[in-house]
Amino acid sequence: MKTRILPTGHNPLDKHFNYRGFSLLELLIVISIIGMFSTLLTLRLEGFFSEGALRQAAKMIISDIGTLRAKAAYTHLEQQIVFNIDEESYHIIEKDNTSAKDTEDGKEDEYEPLEKKLPSGVDLEDVMLLTGEKIQEGETTLRFFANGSVQSALIHLKNEDAQTFTLELNPLTGHVTIHDTYIEQKIID
Repeated sequence: MKTRILPTGHNPLDKHFNYRGFSLLELLIVISIIGMFSTLLTLRLEGFFSEGALRQAAKMIISDIGTLRAKAAYTHLEQQIVFNIDEESYHIIEKDNTSAKDTEDGKEDEYEPLEKKLPSGVDLEDVMLLTGEKIQEGETTLRFFANGSVQSALIHLKNEDAQTFTLELNPLTGHVTIHDTYIEQKIID
């Protein structure tokens, strides 16, 4: 019988199953790379979600500004948003032709303002109106005039991570520009 000489390091039983495993070093490198990617992804998602509430608050306010401006121009009646800085909310005071009727006392009918609360974690930092006065506590009113113009204002929103958005209102067009930083400037009519 002939004997077959195999090269060194080969097992005759593994002739059909020649698998090579991973070394401990290779496994550690792969695990560390996966760990780094998951950390980066977590940080990016965390920043996205914390800024998400801030964007949601800005969209809420911008939507209501557009609605009230259009309603003021359509009904030819002044509309208002009253910002309550201490409670992180605002009230919409909508007037229409039916609520402007005079009562027996010669006063306008009372109506319930619609209150909207900002999303959790978002603060209404301050509101700066046409006068240049920065209101940081209490209430302040933003007016929408019957001709479709809006009172000039800068509205500052801030989240828990100290990210700040500035909503800048154009008094003629009612367009709102969002700045992703705190902008303090003298408002020009």
